[in-house]
Amino acid sequence: MKACQRRQHRYRLAATFITLLSTSISTVANERSLEEALSPAIEHEPFSGVVRAGERAVLSAELDAVVLSMPFREGQEFKQDDVLIALDCTLAEAALGQASARFDVATQDHASNQQLKALDSVSDLELAESTTRLAEASHEVIAASHRQNRCRVLAPFDGVVLRTDIRKHERVQTGQELLEVASTDAHTVEFLVPSSQASHLRIGQTFSFSIGETGHSHAGKIERIVPDVDPVSRTVKLVGQLNDLSQPELAAANPISTNIESSLWPGMSGWVRLDE
Repeated sequence: MKACQRRQHRYRLAATFITLLSTSISTVANERSLEEALSPAIEHEPFSGVVRAGERAVLSAELDAVVLSMPFREGQEFKQDDVLIALDCTLAEAALGQASARFDVATQDHASNQQLKALDSVSDLELAESTTRLAEASHEVIAASHRQNRCRVLAPFDGVVLRTDIRKHERVQTGQELLEVASTDAHTVEFLVPSSQASHLRIGQTFSFSIGETGHSHAGKIERIVPDVDPVSRTVKLVGQLNDLSQPELAAANPISTNIESSLWPGMSGWVRLDE
């Protein structure tokens, strides 16, 4: 009986020891997981960088209409103010014609009242009313003209079509995305550095950027330091400008084109090495 009790006591001690050991291991593992979560994602150079376009935009429809033409397809370049998409604006053009006609009538009526006022043949109230009608007609023309201008989606800058979401003859609705465009001056690089190194960073500090897709290396300098530390990765975002491509003759030789070896495309990645 006593031997049995001693065995049970040993079993209980062993179970307690195993429980304590498991708890200790779990605590250490949790501490390590927390440590890993809070540790910097990037500790040493080189830092991973990504090429960004100078400007990028998703253009949307500003009225309900049918697509008449799309002169530019994905990958094609355009100039600022080129018509990227033309919409059917029969109703908008008709509304503009009506507004213009009302404006002409209001203009003639007001001019007539002014002449009559000079002869004292019209009251001040009638003249004031004709002035108000002329102002209203003028605003109607402006509004109708603005709606009519929405029938054409113009290029906001020199660039290239990255993506189209609609086709010719389709009907689009107000606010619907039509296409995405980016400028051809892909000379900006974004990269992250540990926040612990933020005190050593400065605007104008130079770096070299090696592009993985092409194998080419470009010199650059830090243009902006974003004053915000990511609480998880403990990193700071930097924006750099590639100096050698900012020169007009070199920028012209590096447009976005189908030749990956001689181009710098948005989204290309590489390694940034900061100079001392």
